[in-house]
Amino acid sequence: MNNSDLAFSDLGEDDLLECAGLYVESFKQPPWDEAWQIDDALERLSDFFVCPKTIALKVTQKDNIIGFFIGNIEVWCADNYFYIKEMCVSHAQLRNGIGSLLMNSLERTLKEKNISRVYLMTQRDSIPERFYTSLGYMVNEEIIVMRKFVG
Repeated sequence: MNNSDLAFSDLGEDDLLECAGLYVESFKQPPWDEAWQIDDALERLSDFFVCPKTIALKVTQKDNIIGFFIGNIEVWCADNYFYIKEMCVSHAQLRNGIGSLLMNSLERTLKEKNISRVYLMTQRDSIPERFYTSLGYMVNEEIIVMRKFVG
């Protein structure tokens, strides 16, 4: 892929419907195999978009969004960190370096804002885990994710 074909810019509210479509398409694939509906994906992304201190970036190719991330800055004690809520790349563009370019762009933005830590959740023992590990992310052994069904 020719990186000169790519454009990186802030994600706007008017991009959310296209991102929801990309989200549905991306997360129906392995390892997720999730049955998202466009309205549900749009609601999820819209909720994240209106969070305080949101940072969201898209990458386009020929005016089509082929990847994006969305997250927000959160306070922990006297420090700030960034929590990636969602990140996805078009299934057709996987392994073309788009995800790495998005994450590099995020890191540059965070350094400008003096934010030194990034957190995210992903599926254990998966391609996404290996992707993030290749970028220097580590499993935090001090934190676990817990769940309980209440309905």
